Amino acid sequence: MSRAIDALIAARLIKLLVTPFKKTKAYQMGIIDDKGKVLIKSKDIPKKFPTYEVQKARKAYTLLIRFVFNLKRLLAKVGVRGPIGSAAAAAIAFLKEEYPNFKKVDDTQEFIIGEMRFKCIHTPGHYFDSICYQISPVLFTGDTMFVGRTGRIKGKNSSIEDLYDSIYNKILKMPGSIKIYPGHDYGDRPNITLEENILNSPLLSAKSLDDFKKRMEDYEKNRKIGS
Repeated sequence: MSRAIDALIAARLIKLLVTPFKKTKAYQMGIIDDKGKVLIKSKDIPKKFPTYEVQKARKAYTLLIRFVFNLKRLLAKVGVRGPIGSAAAAAIAFLKEEYPNFKKVDDTQEFIIGEMRFKCIHTPGHYFDSICYQISPVLFTGDTMFVGRTGRIKGKNSSIEDLYDSIYNKILKMPGSIKIYPGHDYGDRPNITLEENILNSPLLSAKSLDDFKKRMEDYEKNRKIGS
């Protein structure tokens, strides 16, 4: 029984670690911001929420959740190569131990789920471990490419050089008929063909890495929140 409980707790921790702040109940209730910064302290919840929502707010910001939020903020500061970054390795080790069939995938590796054949494409840049999944003629681009633009370079583990390589030497080498489905709906439609997206975005028509950097600077200067 204790082993099962330990596994459940570990799985809960991993899920909390990989869930973006914006997708947590604490963010949705205004307890934290999108970077995990505390806006309403736990002790102040009864003062900030109506009586009928106090229990819901407390459940969204338990001691365990507060611990994981603090850990995530530390991870963002020190980066995955820092001492706390071993949490990622611990998560992988846990999955391998608890789920013997768990396997890591390599860049361009293909695998089958049911009757569908996927290709895993490592596309670092927005983040070091960004991945796209291709089920021809569809590409799920996550945070690497959106409708109308590429991913952004804002985190400690972001790299504009890696993003340029992922976009221009991997994704843009694919047929223009490939339809992309991004991880977020930031554009004027939920999906778009690669050919259309190139015509739709200055970030996808750079002539060189330096040109791409300049276009990214221009984009950030003129960017509207939520786009």
